[in-house]
Formats: sequence, C-alpha cells, structure tokens
Amino acid sequence: MSSAVALLCEQTAPLGLLMRARVMVIIFPSDVLLDTAWLWGALHTAILAALAWHFRSAFRPLWNHPGATADARRA
Repeated sequence: MSSAVALLCEQTAPLGLLMRARVMVIIFPSDVLLDTAWLWGALHTAILAALAWHFRSAFRPLWNHPGATADARRA
C-alpha cells in the first residue's frame, strides 16, 4: 500500500516504483506460470516498465556516481 501512495506524488514516484518492482518480481512469474492470469501479469509489468522509463532520469544516480569517472581512476 505504501508503494501505491508513493506513486501518487511525482517526487516520491521513483521510490514507489522501486518498492513495487520488488513485489512484481514475485507476482509476474506466478501469474504467468502458475495461474491463468498471464495477461494481467504481463499488463502490470508493462505498466511498471513504462513508469520506470518515464522516471528514468531519477534512477541515473544509481549507476553514474561522481566517483566513477575516468579522471578519478587515473589519479
């Protein structure tokens, strides 16, 4: 529930997406493999991926931190 509330505000939406992605890692395979609701599992995963793509600039610091520049490695 808290991830859904975090998705309501634009500033906390990336945090809500990260919290929701943890749950979707479990729900998607169970919907596709164990249940007949494969369409719903695929739809929810596609919506999550589209939202993550929309907020991709908020996730950039997770992979590009300032200490990993080429100049810092040479020194």
